[in-house]
Amino acid sequence: MQRITARIIVLTLVSLNAAYGQSAGSRQAFVPQTALGATPASTPYGSAMGTSGPALPIGVSRSRQAVLIIPSAELAPQRAGELAEDLNVMCAVFDRFLYDAGVKTRSWGRGARHQSRSTRCLYLPNFGPLFLIEAEFPLAAPPEAKPKEGETPSEDPLWAQVKSRMRSSRAGGNYIEDRTPIQYDELKVENLKGTLLRAVKHASNLRHVGIDEQIAIVALESSKSRDVIRTIQLSQGYSNYRTISPTTSSPTNVISLRTGKKEVDALATQQITGTAFDSTVQILSYQLPLLESKGR
Repeated sequence: MQRITARIIVLTLVSLNAAYGQSAGSRQAFVPQTALGATPASTPYGSAMGTSGPALPIGVSRSRQAVLIIPSAELAPQRAGELAEDLNVMCAVFDRFLYDAGVKTRSWGRGARHQSRSTRCLYLPNFGPLFLIEAEFPLAAPPEAKPKEGETPSEDPLWAQVKSRMRSSRAGGNYIEDRTPIQYDELKVENLKGTLLRAVKHASNLRHVGIDEQIAIVALESSKSRDVIRTIQLSQGYSNYRTISPTTSSPTNVISLRTGKKEVDALATQQITGTAFDSTVQILSYQLPLLESKGR
């Protein structure tokens, strides 16, 4: 199952990068004012978004399209247009929830009212919509460093820090460099999961998504989340300073949530409780391998 999900993610990245690489004027998105201002009365989540928080853009026709639909013979042009409209609204709903929860995500565009766009979507026939988000913080704790053969782990943090600095290729009498990855915060990850779980309940408003299709949300670490903090100490009157350096030496951590359109609709019509719905959502954490060649 993880291999299938990984392939879908790679396909999503390739397809979305190709689509979003076009100019903003060549692709347009339309989000109706009523869709962003209110939720249909048929769903019990009409008040879940509330009226507080940042205002969503009434029209984002000047922003790049957030949705890419893989065409199929069964999807008529009119139905495809309505589906694209609904998926764009759903992307904006995810953006609203993420913003209100203080979840830091990578923005790819802005709307007419300067509301950052974070969520993209790829619709795959016979599978369903796949929403893609990039988090700007680590989604998993780094693996524990294993001592080299013949070494024993030190319980003295100062000893380990000084030893690491001495091994730096640029360490010297007036130059000491310490490289530290951005710290993993479990509370941020749990906040992200809970936010996506609350937001996906609004997917009951999606038209033309089959009752047997899936609704998947994939959160990946952005390149920024894997940066390394370099602390450099200079002597002879120079003060310490810190810089941020990018690194691609580790796999990308991924968190995915998946549920069925049938379960979302059952919750909206109060056939199941919120607790029962939460138990149907599959949440997985895994890694995508490095894609770049180490020889280059």
